[in-house]
Amino acid sequence: MFWKRKASLRALEDRLDRVATRQGVSEIMLATTVGFVLRSVGEDLRRQIIEERRRSISASGPSEFIALEMEERAAQLFDQIERLASV
Repeated sequence: MFWKRKASLRALEDRLDRVATRQGVSEIMLATTVGFVLRSVGEDLRRQIIEERRRSISASGPSEFIALEMEERAAQLFDQIERLASV
């Protein structure tokens, strides 16, 4: 019985690792795409768009820690987008 639980925990960890990897790849693709699109607009408009999106970041979750972590990840994603858009 114990080995079945251990095996199912290992399988769950493997799935979570794959999900985390896919999420990271998705965030990179999103940041790159949005960054390239924002390059095509003027600097003032780009700044307004980024600032407005940053102000709209609001996350909720089962705990305050998770909500704060989600907001931090969103802020990091906007940082990546901003860097890519200004290159």
